[in-house]
Amino acid sequence: MYTVETILNRINDTGYRINPAYVQEMLKHSITEKENIRVDLSKYAEIDFTINRDVIGFINKNLMGREAIRGKTISNKILEELFEETNNLFFQTLIAYRKYDDRYKKVASFIKAVIDSEINKDNDDSVIVFLNKDKFEVIWISPEAKLNSVGGISLSNPPLPFSTEDIKNIFVSEYIVISCNDMDGVLYILNKYGNLLRANNYIVIGTTLYADIRYSEWNDIPFPPSDEEEIKHMDDFRREISIDYYGNKIKGETEQ
Repeated sequence: MYTVETILNRINDTGYRINPAYVQEMLKHSITEKENIRVDLSKYAEIDFTINRDVIGFINKNLMGREAIRGKTISNKILEELFEETNNLFFQTLIAYRKYDDRYKKVASFIKAVIDSEINKDNDDSVIVFLNKDKFEVIWISPEAKLNSVGGISLSNPPLPFSTEDIKNIFVSEYIVISCNDMDGVLYILNKYGNLLRANNYIVIGTTLYADIRYSEWNDIPFPPSDEEEIKHMDDFRREISIDYYGNKIKGETEQ
């Protein structure tokens, strides 16, 4: 039987192989998008948009003509409010820039922690060296898991502060992503369908379950399964999480 404790023990006692080439692509994409947006921002001002003091000064003096932002920090909430007030696309563009700058920093920190300790996010040359790598060693991570204050599972050493799609692709395992409302939902899936897991291979981040699971004859080994009851069990699982025979998400009526 799966419990929160058995999940935590499983994660803390498991090594997970990651795909460094995908992480490299994450970094490259973040840099490209950040630079494209920086070019758009440069039409408004030639300042460093990563320095809050300069950005706040430009907004207050040049755009608003008043102290619209007080203090030394900028929040996306304030930028949204200023966009609603002025309808000036600068604020939306700045939010997008900050998003990719934040992603770049998180990806670079992850790379430094587990793939290449020589990378320096503030040094273009070291970043270029990493981006030009065409071969990587096999990389495993052994994150530390704990139950957080909102009832989900948090990881550290390393954390994985990325989207579900990125997390899925960072791992070498062919995970199916199952987003649950709470840990009860995670436990329900594991206790009902855990016998379909390959080598009990899964990880939980927040309340999202990433599971290397047999969901049809198409991804089953051996092919096809000999047990009709197991085939029905896989059918039930696909119906439960709304995926098709090949593991693709089935869109609901409201999504189409």
